[in-house]
Amino acid sequence: MKMLFKRYIPEFVYGAVDGTVTTFAVVAASAGAGISSVVILILGVANLIADGFSMGSSASTWQPAPNTMNRPATPKSELLLKL
Repeated sequence: MKMLFKRYIPEFVYGAVDGTVTTFAVVAASAGAGISSVVILILGVANLIADGFSMGSSASTWQPAPNTMNRPATPKSELLLKL
C-alpha cells in the first residue's frame, strides 16, 4: 500500500497544482470579461473535466517512458548524438 501512495502522490500534486492554476486562469479571465456567474461556473467545471482527462491520458502514456531510459545506447543513437 505504501508503494502505491509513493507512486501516485507526485501525480496527484502535479495534477492539483496544474488544475488549480488553469481553472483560476479561466475563471479570472471570464470574470474580467464581465461574463455572467452561471457561465463562469460552467466554464470552470468544463475546464476541470478537460484538465482531468488531459492529465490522466498523459500520465498513462508516460508510464512506459522511465523503463526505456535505462537501456544502453544503440550504435545508431550514438551516431546521432555525435552530430
